[in-house]
Amino acid sequence: MESFELSERYSIVPADQIERFRRIRQKKIIFGIALTIAILFIILLVISIFVSIFERKSQVISLPTSSSSSSSTSSSSSSSVTSRTTSVTIVSTTETPVCVPRQFGISAVDILYTFDCLNAIDDISQTYNGTGAVLLQTNFDNKTVQTMLPNYVTPDYSGQGAALQLNSSIPYQYISLEKSPKFVNQTFTISTWIKPNLQPSSIALLLAQVYEDANNLWIGIVDRGPRLLIYQSYIQTAFKLNNFQWQYVTYTFSQVDMSLAIRIDGLLQASGVCKNPIYGNFEIEQTTIGSAGDIYRYNGLIDQLSIAYRVKSRSDILDEATLVVYYNFEDNRETNISLISDAGPNNIRAIGEHVTRTLGNRDTEQIYLSLNDFSLSYFQSSGFVLLASHNYTYSYALWLYITNNTSLNMPLIHVVASNETSSTTNNQSICLAVLVISKTDPSNNTMQLSLYVYGSEGQSMVQSNVSISQSFWYHIAVVSETNTSSLYVNGTLAGSSTTINTFEIDNEQRLTLTIGNPVPESINDNSYSLMCHNSETQAISNQSMISIDDLRFYARQLKMDSFELSERFSIVPSDQIDRFRRIRQKKIIFGIALTIAILFIILLVISIFVSIFERKSQVISLPTSSSSSTSTSSSVIPRTTPVTTVYTTQKPVCVPRQFGISAVDILYTFDCLNAIDDISQTYNGTGAVLLQTDFDNKTVQTMLPNYVTPDYSGEGAALQLNSSIPYQYISLEKSPKFVNQTFTISTWIKPNLQPSSIALLLAQVYEDANNLWIGIVDRGPRLLIYQSYIQTAFKLNNFQWQYVTYTFSQVDMSLAIRIDGLLQASGVCKNPIYGNFEIEQTTIGSGGDIYRYNGLIDQLSIAYRVKSRSDILDEATLVVYYNFENNRETNSSLFSDTGPNNIRAIGEHVTRTLGNRDTQQIYLSLNDFSLSYFQSSGFVLLASHNYTYSYALWLYITNNTSLNMPLIHIVASNETSSTASNQSICLAMLVISKTDPSNDTMQLLLYVYGSEGQSMVQSNISISQSFWYHIAVVSETNTSNLYVNGTLAGSSTTINTFEINNEQRLTLTIGNPVPESINDNSYSLMCHNGETQAISNQSMVSIDDLRFYARQLKVREIQAIINNEIDPSSYFFNDEDGFI
Repeated sequence: MESFELSERYSIVPADQIERFRRIRQKKIIFGIALTIAILFIILLVISIFVSIFERKSQVISLPTSSSSSSSTSSSSSSSVTSRTTSVTIVSTTETPVCVPRQFGISAVDILYTFDCLNAIDDISQTYNGTGAVLLQTNFDNKTVQTMLPNYVTPDYSGQGAALQLNSSIPYQYISLEKSPKFVNQTFTISTWIKPNLQPSSIALLLAQVYEDANNLWIGIVDRGPRLLIYQSYIQTAFKLNNFQWQYVTYTFSQVDMSLAIRIDGLLQASGVCKNPIYGNFEIEQTTIGSAGDIYRYNGLIDQLSIAYRVKSRSDILDEATLVVYYNFEDNRETNISLISDAGPNNIRAIGEHVTRTLGNRDTEQIYLSLNDFSLSYFQSSGFVLLASHNYTYSYALWLYITNNTSLNMPLIHVVASNETSSTTNNQSICLAVLVISKTDPSNNTMQLSLYVYGSEGQSMVQSNVSISQSFWYHIAVVSETNTSSLYVNGTLAGSSTTINTFEIDNEQRLTLTIGNPVPESINDNSYSLMCHNSETQAISNQSMISIDDLRFYARQLKMDSFELSERFSIVPSDQIDRFRRIRQKKIIFGIALTIAILFIILLVISIFVSIFERKSQVISLPTSSSSSTSTSSSVIPRTTPVTTVYTTQKPVCVPRQFGISAVDILYTFDCLNAIDDISQTYNGTGAVLLQTDFDNKTVQTMLPNYVTPDYSGEGAALQLNSSIPYQYISLEKSPKFVNQTFTISTWIKPNLQPSSIALLLAQVYEDANNLWIGIVDRGPRLLIYQSYIQTAFKLNNFQWQYVTYTFSQVDMSLAIRIDGLLQASGVCKNPIYGNFEIEQTTIGSGGDIYRYNGLIDQLSIAYRVKSRSDILDEATLVVYYNFENNRETNSSLFSDTGPNNIRAIGEHVTRTLGNRDTQQIYLSLNDFSLSYFQSSGFVLLASHNYTYSYALWLYITNNTSLNMPLIHIVASNETSSTASNQSICLAMLVISKTDPSNDTMQLLLYVYGSEGQSMVQSNISISQSFWYHIAVVSETNTSNLYVNGTLAGSSTTINTFEINNEQRLTLTIGNPVPESINDNSYSLMCHNGETQAISNQSMVSIDDLRFYARQLKVREIQAIINNEIDPSSYFFNDEDGFI
């Protein structure tokens, strides 16, 4: 029997079923081929659609107008009419606004500081970031530090972003780089826009690098002349910089030939050779922007500071300094460059209306801009600054194609100047020049260009001696010098005029260039000069249509060689357009045919594989007990095995939440039920027991770390460790560096520790040196490094969430421990003991299976810097922060929390509105107060802050038809109780009450609840409809305070016998609570007081900038929030607390 038992691979198949199996197999093969053909046909169809989309002749878009910051896009083939009025934008979702610096067209650089995000971040790689130098000092209180920080002001050089502002009279007002770039034995080009305010004979440094025992590198200005000092050799310009004017300064050094050069506004002003360089110990001590260790501080503005590790060409530098804008209108599908984006070095975004993008007849692959209704169409760019070193001259060049002109005089281009510092009301702009298309003979299409140049004494005209016609491309260039204006057509001088223009144009004025009909609003007020409209220009027909391409504006005089016709382009008559279209159609057909051929080959290969792998059965002769070739007449009963069909799915990929913890380098959220480094996936951890070989698999499974929910935030998972289980901790596969390194290590913990026990949260063991221990001894957090340690006298509470932060500074060897943001221990490592710091292992929750931690760990973060005390306080106590901003780049959600915990809210019947509190601010509207609500939950209060809480928000009442309208409910429920028995506790309710039903006068009432009843705080400040008010509530142990616009409006002292602790989680609801919650035990009915009546569905409110803190807010913090200060929490600390 054993010799012919059925193999698992085969089953006995009776002869009469062979044909049936074959037919089934053939059907499956045919079905597979048919399915493959269908899929390939769909792929072919999709490819064809994409080919037709990308090859289509024109695209129509709506550009942002001068009065609106948002842009809408139209994909129709006809011109769309866009209103210039700003409409209310209602969207469904938002997320955390992230500042993204503009992408500049500066020729390839390695390091760039744009300062657009109001910081000194290296916008290329974020490697060489800078910070205010005063933050590194410890002898100033926080309030003084705030006044000494560098400022960031607008407008910058381009008029689009921000610039760094430094005041040399303020100590430590400069930028210190956290990591230094290399300049020794290195070729480099350092460029920047500056607007100085320097005294004669003064020394001011733009960039400095100080070395341990060598001559420093100085990039600076001496007696208003730029100087470059390296290897104790220097060059300096005789040219003096102008105060209060933008200038582009470039310093270059070549390590190859030791040459040095300085250029101002692209012009060479000094050069030399470092003949006898003096070397030394180039160990870098510090690199600074705007000073050199608080000496030779710079005074003025700095913008677009860039570093390139090469010597840039002189033409690159000249373009960076003088090519103000360059619009090529190219549809770059890879980078999604917009029609109104500037491809030049400054990224100055244009505006416009009634324009379209067209795939052109100037070049089959070239995209140009069409103005289809010249009575309405315009394209405008502004903010141009002229340069003193180029005598405030300017030039512009473009390609022009006239499709149709039914106007006798059609103004094409206006150039207007306005003073940057003047107020809007008295800022009469100056019209410098207008380029007009004039018909020389109305009976045909012959035209000429006329350039009107204006001055205080009137106007002069340059008339082109070259005629132009419809349906041809022409290259037009205008060069405006001090007393001469020249007009070029196709690279040939077509007209020139000499005039004394008494308008004083300087660097303080900004120019605007408009193609087409100027913005009507501008014509009707002082922001646009009526002088641009000369008597010869008549009403413009809406049938006039033109196209432009390759528009450039220079802050200098262009020479003839600069705009000679490119070899790539030629003037294309309209009768050749069809030929280009046919060529393009042939390319499309060839592409489709090639695709079909490739897909046919793929189909053939797939068919072969289908026929091979789809075979389901094989017929074999089974050996009998007497012969291998004989068969019996008795029937053979097959052993049938039931077929199990398994449906496979790809394992879902876990994406950890994006936390708002201030910039960290390593983060373990544990949300994906593992110990992955969620920042870079570099320092990943695994259960230490997996590295042991003396346990079987079943035992290993019981010893692995656990991940439990809820974590601190109530949104994710936390790491759970049991100290009684050997090897239950995390071992990192690669170790981060803590030796000779400044760091801040923070984590949420919920411990369960015995008195006198030692438990390590993070440990690093070295080969022959004292270990690094981040842990807890006798329930007091301890930091041990270089055999020095500090420990808190404050004892942690078991079974409660606490935020523990350990900091160490390699600069001054200072140590500190904060619990829930409060300083509990500090010291200095005075006599560090060093050794062999070869790392043996790094662990979380133990120190090599000794001193194992017991409890929960969440959001373990490591930052290679000392975080500010206010950053740490916000991470510990700013539970949620909803600013409702619609960041279109990151597609943020309306319910996303931009605070450190990313606690997602829920809500219904709410909308996002672009607001009337700030024209760029988005807020949340509850449009039907009988149904609308916005709710966030899971908040944990802290023992170290006595379980106090505060919340703050902006409130706008659109309409209130209810006598008493409950606005905000605060409810607490026990985390560990079952749903059935979990009767929640209503802590407080904020109500909008009408004081006089006959008008719209209202006041706020705060009801505070306890087991003995309720108390009420009545606001002494009235509020009204259609105004924004800032509301803040601070709940202490026995006191509740209500603030309106930063002023105490009411207070109540009560003995609240409800025991609120860390085990309870709070829920904040704005609007009508969830109906299901009211009807069961998960929501307390106590929140409904006798005075509150039914809410009208016509009641409407809006809110903005909602924050909830697990601590008491101070009055100065509330005022800082109202004033939109960057760091409101800095006012929490007393002045005597000098620790930063």
